[in-house]
Amino acid sequence: MMATEYTPNYNLDLYASADKPNLRDQYNAAMGKIDTQMKKSADDVTNANANVLTLQTQMTEAQKDIAGLESAVDEYGTEITIVQKTANDALSLAQTNESEIETTQDTVTSLTSRVVAVEGTANKNKTDIASIDTRVGVAEGNITEAQNDIDGLQSTVSQKAPINHASTANTYGQGSPTNFGHLKVTDTAGSTAANTGTAASPAGVQNAIKQWLNPRIVQLPNPSSGSWSGNMRQCAVYDTWKIIKFTFNLALSGSNNPEYITIATCSALGIPNPKQERTIFAGARAYKSGSNAMTFIGNINVQTNGNIRVEGYNTVGSSRIDWTQITSIQVMIDYSTW
Repeated sequence: MMATEYTPNYNLDLYASADKPNLRDQYNAAMGKIDTQMKKSADDVTNANANVLTLQTQMTEAQKDIAGLESAVDEYGTEITIVQKTANDALSLAQTNESEIETTQDTVTSLTSRVVAVEGTANKNKTDIASIDTRVGVAEGNITEAQNDIDGLQSTVSQKAPINHASTANTYGQGSPTNFGHLKVTDTAGSTAANTGTAASPAGVQNAIKQWLNPRIVQLPNPSSGSWSGNMRQCAVYDTWKIIKFTFNLALSGSNNPEYITIATCSALGIPNPKQERTIFAGARAYKSGSNAMTFIGNINVQTNGNIRVEGYNTVGSSRIDWTQITSIQVMIDYSTW
């Protein structure tokens, strides 16, 4: 008879009070269950021990890894501190850059306005340049036409005189009263005729003016009677103009003066003798000193022999007046027709 009750864990047979025991079958069966279970438990223990060893090995490795991790954490902590400082510095720099970026933005805004203005100017310049290009094109066309004209002129004058054609001879035509032509230039003032092909330079003109304006000064010789007073005894001779001008002061005794007193000669002055006697009226001033002082306008007389004379006395009414002084009057005497 089989058992009617069993153990709760391994299901071993249990006999109730009414059961009839079957020791062989039930006992053996129970021992078999126990053996199987014990074997399994033993195997499980063995496996558990092996697993424990494995876990211990793994724990040792894990502890090593943990130690390495702790060292790495320490190292990373230092690096993290450095990184944190770098991050803080970067944040500060970013804040600074933000301010500078704002300033730069203002500058960019200002530059943008200026660029817009420059673009406007550039556009205007572009328009002006286009206008200039048009004008240059026209000018180039004119230059081309002018060059063509020049080429034509060069062809026309190819047989003419060279640009530099100064010559000692009258190869290229001499100027004359009737013809245009080459002239020689001189600094010497003179009376060269036009048909000689000579022209006066500015210096020559100046020299001619000097000859006309600057006279020869001739000191008068001692008079035939009386004496010169105050060293006034000269004659200015204008050769070009053929004019003379006396400057003198003649002192006389005032008693028994000769009728005429010679004060110069034409030869001494370098002028020709007159072909006939000449009288220059009112050419001198005559003076009588003393109680009967008198002033008279006298004459200058030029003889054909060249003697130049003044009157020593004059008759006023029935009285003879002998002069004590005769001075020149600043008159110009023309001898061109003598």
